[in-house]
Amino acid sequence: MSNDGCRSSVSEQPRGWPTPPGTNGGTDVSVPDRLDYTWIDANRKPIKLAAPVYIDFVFTWGQHLLDDPTSFPTGAHDFPENYALTCKHLYRQLLRVFAHIYHAHFEHLLHLCLEPHFNSLFAHFLSFGAEFDILDTRDLRGSSSALTGIGQLYDAWRVRGIVQ
Repeated sequence: MSNDGCRSSVSEQPRGWPTPPGTNGGTDVSVPDRLDYTWIDANRKPIKLAAPVYIDFVFTWGQHLLDDPTSFPTGAHDFPENYALTCKHLYRQLLRVFAHIYHAHFEHLLHLCLEPHFNSLFAHFLSFGAEFDILDTRDLRGSSSALTGIGQLYDAWRVRGIVQ
């Protein structure tokens, strides 16, 4: 298939990520075979969310954070003391989005001929995190009860010299 065929098939895909039926806005975790994520709400209470809702929360929260001059100052303002911690937290959330896409949507990336582009984006993301010391390789592995495959991908790329 030519690249033109791959590009044209992108436009044929649905644009939105609708909340799955019966998920009560993403908080009902009773749908079988669904990936759920935990979000800590404003009251520091963990809530379970469906992946599309969780990803929306991550991007909305991240955009508000980037737009907040007290978190990411512009001009001659000083950076807050918790700047490095804030960057690490944002990076970790984005890493989880990458992990979800690899886990749940890799076949779509292959079908759309996007695998090399997505792999390149992810390799740059990992290299950026390593360069600025915001990548914690423990996040690549997941917990003992929920291992992630991106740790194996990272290890393979390190061996091949794709990331350091």
